[in-house]
Amino acid sequence: MWIFRLSPLLALLTQSACAEPASAPPAVATEEASGTSEVDPTTTVSAAKPGSGKDDGVVSGQLAPGMDLPVFGSEKRWNLADYVNGNGTGRADGVVVSFMASWCGVCKNSLPTLVELEAEHRARIQFVVVNTDTTSDAQQKEADILKKAGLNVPMAVVDAPTQTAWLGSSKSIPRFVFIDKRGKVMVQDRGFGAKVKPLMPKQIKSLLARADRDAG
Repeated sequence: MWIFRLSPLLALLTQSACAEPASAPPAVATEEASGTSEVDPTTTVSAAKPGSGKDDGVVSGQLAPGMDLPVFGSEKRWNLADYVNGNGTGRADGVVVSFMASWCGVCKNSLPTLVELEAEHRARIQFVVVNTDTTSDAQQKEADILKKAGLNVPMAVVDAPTQTAWLGSSKSIPRFVFIDKRGKVMVQDRGFGAKVKPLMPKQIKSLLARADRDAG
């Protein structure tokens, strides 16, 4: 009888990976975090830098691309500029954009943390889930997952240009993008797990501290 054992490293990677259908875009749950020393100097930079030649979507430290998307199950649209913009006149002191899909198990693992953060900071921070599923049935499934988890935030449905502008050619999810009051990408996290989870509350506090400094 042959007995196979997973090495600790392989076991960790298996726990972090999204189980995806063959038709779904590639998903990478790497637990990487790209940030600035304002948040945590030990974070690793995972986003592409200007001039690097790597198409990896939004770049920390630069203005976020536009986002104007339909809200699932509604005739409304969700527009980033309503909440944060270059003039600092939006409704919120920051935005957390979470890219997810119904087939992504790692996305689902992040929901309890997002529920806690949204409940604590909803007065100042706008949370939105951007769904990358391509069928209405899958989008409905994701809406049901969010409702069951208790995450009562808008679920916008992504289009191809927006997905490319924000996620780049990799289109890896989950990805969490923290945008300050003036529309700049302060920090972004990829994947979710033991490394990313404890960073997220610090990243929210950093968004708020930046807004307070601007107001002062």
